[in-house]
Amino acid sequence: MAIAAITFGVLSGSTNAGPSPHHGITVVDDYGRTVTVPAPASRIVVLIASAMDIVYSLGLRSSVVGVDCGPGNDYTADYTPGQVANWSLSGLACVSALPFSASSIQILNPQLVVAGPGISVSDLNTLQQSDGIPALGLNPSNLSGILTDVTLVGALTGHAVAATHLDAALNASLAQDQNLRSLVGPSPSVLLTYYDDPTGYYTFGPGSFGESLLQAAGGASITSNDSQANTGEISGSYVLEANPVIIIAGVGFGLSVANYSVGPYWAEFSAV
Repeated sequence: MAIAAITFGVLSGSTNAGPSPHHGITVVDDYGRTVTVPAPASRIVVLIASAMDIVYSLGLRSSVVGVDCGPGNDYTADYTPGQVANWSLSGLACVSALPFSASSIQILNPQLVVAGPGISVSDLNTLQQSDGIPALGLNPSNLSGILTDVTLVGALTGHAVAATHLDAALNASLAQDQNLRSLVGPSPSVLLTYYDDPTGYYTFGPGSFGESLLQAAGGASITSNDSQANTGEISGSYVLEANPVIIIAGVGFGLSVANYSVGPYWAEFSAV
């Protein structure tokens, strides 16, 4: 059964960052929005696991005052049990990201909110323009975009040097992976899916972060040359015709491999 179960923490912007005695620190986020803090932020609300990974890796865990949670202060609705434990999230204030609740953020008096694709640009703008809370939107389109995001967070928190060191380590790791890939044979065809329903499978289209991650791992997405696949969901017949050698199904946050059995033609895929 050639299925790999992975948990998505669902981890390009400009780094024109620089301190100024009059204007603070300004960057341009992944959505092209200008974000300014008057001084390095030391009270941070994080609204996605991939951003928390960056914040933790930069040594900023003690600056985090709130994270996104599910109903009933359920940290595992948005983070794996391992992330909750390793990042010491239990006890942090819970913020409602879905549905988005600005009031649950305002009460924490953060100096910076770091969010991902789950939070709309409109909500980020409301936080920043109406509530006066700097809100950084991270949405990398490829693995290199993670390096940019590390730089953005480092700049706004006064940890630019740590960000430079982390970027260098990540770059070295990516280069090593690329060298290893050059030693192996042709890339196997892969369906990388993070959700399904009776009509099809949700996947990452060309030019997406998910596809970039798959390429780094040595796989070739069945949608890599299909611009129409950018819509997110592809039909079961599309997958059946493409006949992927490997299926990678995202699990966690209530999803298991068993959930995918309701997808169309699932039992007929040769990789299953």
